[in-house]
Amino acid sequence: RGGGLPLLPPIPYGDILQDGGGIMARSKLLRIPPLITESIVSTGTRSYEENNGDKQKEVAEIVYRLEEPGWLTFPFLLHTHLGRIQLISTPSTTTTRDIELQWQVEIRSYPLASPVVEKLVDMTICTIVRNFLVHLEEPGATVPLTLPVGQTLSSNNNNDSDLPMSISIPRASWWGGVVEKLNA
Repeated sequence: RGGGLPLLPPIPYGDILQDGGGIMARSKLLRIPPLITESIVSTGTRSYEENNGDKQKEVAEIVYRLEEPGWLTFPFLLHTHLGRIQLISTPSTTTTRDIELQWQVEIRSYPLASPVVEKLVDMTICTIVRNFLVHLEEPGATVPLTLPVGQTLSSNNNNDSDLPMSISIPRASWWGGVVEKLNA
């Protein structure tokens, strides 16, 4: 779905991953714009015990990289980008499990673009994580988009019937996060 970013959805291609979690996950994603190709370096799962066998943790991990980033991937002007995403599951006090998300990124940007690129990467990852958490906690949640108080949307040119604007957008999207902050 593209993480709810205000871009076209990414185009998956390449080999089908064996650790796809029951879905037809592909090894590469092409993001348009800015023509960035993300490829999966490795995937895996493991379990381990913590606190002398008190808690059993399960970890699912994806390591990815951007292929040949450079001047053509403006505004992401990078030499290298390597990321690791881990979902760590532990038993909670209830019958469910607690999930922790860790996302680590190593980037090496061009010196002139460094401040902008680092902030842009940070904002992009924060948006994707926020949208993912909203998607998990409140699947299908929406945010109402309303006109300022007293304004209406005319259904015809004669203003015979003015309607209050009633539109909602997915909360697990970049626009949903913006509208939610504006409505707060």
